[in-house]
Amino acid sequence: MKVFIITPFPDVIHSFMQNSMIKKAQEHKIIDYKVLNLFDYADSPHCNIDDYPFGGGTGMVMKPEPIFRAFDEIKREFKSNLKNVIYPTPDGKVFNQH
Repeated sequence: MKVFIITPFPDVIHSFMQNSMIKKAQEHKIIDYKVLNLFDYADSPHCNIDDYPFGGGTGMVMKPEPIFRAFDEIKREFKSNLKNVIYPTPDGKVFNQH
């Protein structure tokens, strides 16, 4: 199984993958993963991946463009053989074991 992870914190993901049960799965060739650093897909010159919300309010909102660019790279690698995508969103269906 090939897993792609898009994140602004690739070191955290690598650390988890090397210090968990996932490492055993990698050693047995059950899972293969690739981490895409979201900052690599951000616009230059500042490489921002977030921005202030339109309409005001506190906090920051993720920009969609870097996510789309990273996902386009994944689609190119898989060509037309992309099986499942898990894309968590705040307004999506609750993801649980039931």
